[in-house]
Amino acid sequence: MKIIVLIFVSFIALSSVNCGHIKKRLKRPFILDDDNQMTNEVKHVKEYIVGAPRTLDINDSYANKLLTQHLNRLITGDRQEIVISNIEYITQQVVAGYLFRIKGDYVVEGTKKVCTISMFNQPWNKSEEDKVVISAKCDDGSCYVTESYTCSPDSLYGTHESRLERLILFA
Repeated sequence: MKIIVLIFVSFIALSSVNCGHIKKRLKRPFILDDDNQMTNEVKHVKEYIVGAPRTLDINDSYANKLLTQHLNRLITGDRQEIVISNIEYITQQVVAGYLFRIKGDYVVEGTKKVCTISMFNQPWNKSEEDKVVISAKCDDGSCYVTESYTCSPDSLYGTHESRLERLILFA
């Protein structure tokens, strides 16, 4: 009987330690900044967050191949191509496909701009246009899309801070 009680007490002690460790992790907020990058508070636990964006090497062959293939689909005001000047970072997120975000310096309509290119890739789609949906949002507020899609106005979604407030109020 003493052995069973000792095993039971040991099991409870170990499980409470593990649960405390897990609870401690879950208490930390999962926060993305305006560039959809994880803030410093949660970078150390990102490998535990399923579906979270992960940073790729800026020379990632697959992301760069998609970017060079589909960047010319974006429509600018004077129908000029968007040219890559410098890539700052690339993230990939698994969400019913692959969502790539590529932030960097681009030359758009003859002007150098800091933009984030979003590419949603669903390689199983038959239509070439539906395989990759691409859009660009620049820091100056300009937005570039393909013919099939429109830029979503910030008024629909609000700023990063207002989205966080709504999440906090909802919880």
